[in-house]
Amino acid sequence: MARRKKWTRKRILLTIRKLHEAGEDLTVQNVQRLGLGGMVGAVYKDPALGSWKEVLEAAGIDLNTIGGRRRKWTPTRVLDEIHKRHQGGKDLSHRAVRQERQYLVVAAVEFFGSWEDALRAAGLDYDEIRKQETWTKAKILRRIRELAAAGEDLSYGAITQNHSPLAAAAGNRRHFGSWGEAIEAAGIKYDEVRRHREPWDRERIIATIRELHARGEDLITTNIRKLGYRTMEYAARRQGHFGSWRGAIEAAGLDFDEVTRLDKAGRRKRHPKVRLRRVKPAPEEQQGEEDLRERKAS
Repeated sequence: MARRKKWTRKRILLTIRKLHEAGEDLTVQNVQRLGLGGMVGAVYKDPALGSWKEVLEAAGIDLNTIGGRRRKWTPTRVLDEIHKRHQGGKDLSHRAVRQERQYLVVAAVEFFGSWEDALRAAGLDYDEIRKQETWTKAKILRRIRELAAAGEDLSYGAITQNHSPLAAAAGNRRHFGSWGEAIEAAGIKYDEVRRHREPWDRERIIATIRELHARGEDLITTNIRKLGYRTMEYAARRQGHFGSWRGAIEAAGLDFDEVTRLDKAGRRKRHPKVRLRRVKPAPEEQQGEEDLRERKAS
């Protein structure tokens, strides 16, 4: 059984600063409500730490902001935060979110009863999310090569932002120990990845969109990201390029609603169901069927 991490002065100050940056109310009552009662208790048990007020001051917090700075958690805010993580391609498993955004999980459970119910309320498939991807060395290398072939930015910063599960798996000691080592093992020079990256300029974006369209790919953003072109999509949205994904599609000479399969109301088009119409047999065929039925009956 893993030992609990001790609430040291350094850990307490770091946690308080993180809460402050997240816009949380730093009153004792709210910090306890967030599930950090152990930290509050540690402050009052250790005479060297003084009082809660003294600890806040030591963390560099302006006491005049306490109690009035909090962004209140609401069901809407919880769903918005979930959607932001989903759109950013971040891991939405309970374990990952609890490590990165503990207070989001606490609020989700408070309003929806469980993290699973909060995800379902956000319109996400919980069964898909909870499937933990099993990474092997071979799978990591294959994925790196796929991203390289798609023109993705393979720098560590871009990968942690756009493909965090891959970055974490590559950095695992059981695999490569670092992202740089994984890149080298894939036959790519990491120094080249860091220094020389082909930019997604307007011409390259347009050419890639046309190429994907010619291959029959659905150009809606979720599919573009799935194909490994997240960096291109982000570049297309920049004001210096097209300002939006729609703008990039139209600059490539394509009809946005058609290639993303949206109807006029902005909803996903459904493929029409094919109905098979019963064809009436020719008179001679019909007579033959009747003769066959009579023979079977006799």
